[in-house]
Amino acid sequence: MGNEADLGLKDSGTRQAFAGGAVRDTSSGKGRYDLMAVQASNLLADAIERDPIALEVPMIDMWETARFNLAELLATGKLDYAVAAMREMASWIQIKFWKENNITPTQDQLTHMPSHAVYRVARVYEKGAQKYAARNWEKGINLARFVDSATRHWYQVLDLATDEDHPGQALWNVMGWVQTRYWIDAGILPKSFDDMPVYKNFVAEKIMATAL
Repeated sequence: MGNEADLGLKDSGTRQAFAGGAVRDTSSGKGRYDLMAVQASNLLADAIERDPIALEVPMIDMWETARFNLAELLATGKLDYAVAAMREMASWIQIKFWKENNITPTQDQLTHMPSHAVYRVARVYEKGAQKYAARNWEKGINLARFVDSATRHWYQVLDLATDEDHPGQALWNVMGWVQTRYWIDAGILPKSFDDMPVYKNFVAEKIMATAL
């Protein structure tokens, strides 16, 4: 068995220079982990620890569970549904990666933050930083827009679309919803970004009115 301390440094051949004169290998293509939504990431990790990734669950069932939770999130605006959707999406991405690479996961991998799913989200952050700005989304995006985009990308997963990383984009959007919800509740972003509908309350009120 080799000594990990003796391993070399990967080198892309491209350098990034800093104002003080320091130089590092480029971070291009490695994801922007420094842009990850912190509270959303921690909630995802907690969800996986409480309910570990289950290899025996069919992929289509995981897809449907995520779809159901997205629909309930739209109908209720409840954080629990967003966290459940994050868990299913991240598990789906991670299991697909393991299957495609013939990896038998350890118990630790099944019960902790799904690293490949996190990488996929980090790559979305990287691409967004290149297209817009590094922290563009932190300025505030309406909650309903996150649900809209997450749902669209998740259906494109079922369509087997490969023009974008649709699973990664779907997860990114749900994590964005969770983080933005946190910032709204904390007073960091204005409540005007919360444009979630209240379908279930409306339905309940209509039923009660009819009964009376």
